[in-house]
Amino acid sequence: MGHMGLVHCVNHNDYRPLRVKKSDIISKESMLPVAINTILFSGVLAEREIPSFRGAVMGIAGNDPLFHNHTEDAKDINRYPRIQYKLLDGHPAVVGVLDGADAVKRLFLPGATHAMRIGPGYRKFVVRDVLEEVFTPSLKAGEVRQYELHAWLPLNSENFEEYQSISSLVGRIAKLDEILTGNILSLYKAFNAYVEDRVVAHVVDLSPGNVTFKGVRMQSFDAVIETNFALPVHCGIGKGVSHGFGVIQK
Repeated sequence: MGHMGLVHCVNHNDYRPLRVKKSDIISKESMLPVAINTILFSGVLAEREIPSFRGAVMGIAGNDPLFHNHTEDAKDINRYPRIQYKLLDGHPAVVGVLDGADAVKRLFLPGATHAMRIGPGYRKFVVRDVLEEVFTPSLKAGEVRQYELHAWLPLNSENFEEYQSISSLVGRIAKLDEILTGNILSLYKAFNAYVEDRVVAHVVDLSPGNVTFKGVRMQSFDAVIETNFALPVHCGIGKGVSHGFGVIQK
């Protein structure tokens, strides 16, 4: 990752494990491996075309709430998106998590060709691979792992003004560390995974940018993070996960 904006944000010697509220701790006995299936398509797609790609896949799937994450009266379902639409190495991909994993595998068979409307016209996409993974959530207090986040959207209408009001770089990074920890804990709760009481989650490099999400221009970040959580590659955290934001990469 190019070092633009904030560089080497955190000194490793200054790591202070974060305390987790009792409400964030889930029974260890309830932790189960998580199915994650990634459908990789041929062809190239621009990031701005992901909403069209998402709409085309939803059309193929029919009125299945796993694919559009809305109730019958068009309200958002308040849960971690089971199916996510994104670019991986410039190619369109659909990632199914939990019960979404089986849904995408049944819908898209390897080698199948699908005509999808992208913008004003139709394009043909071939399912070139189906990656099947079983992810095991884990957290170890003494083990720090590094990941990259692409187009992470940590800021929302509630915390944007607070973030903007912080004048110091150290203070802004501390705020992003807090948001990052919350994003990861939300992911683990969706996976019904046990969380120990000593959590490390820090931003160590940051490249700011801007993206458009649901017609609104928003602050985004490409980030390098370090955490003692195991994170599922290709899944997303933060806002706009189903639209390809906040993609976790190794």
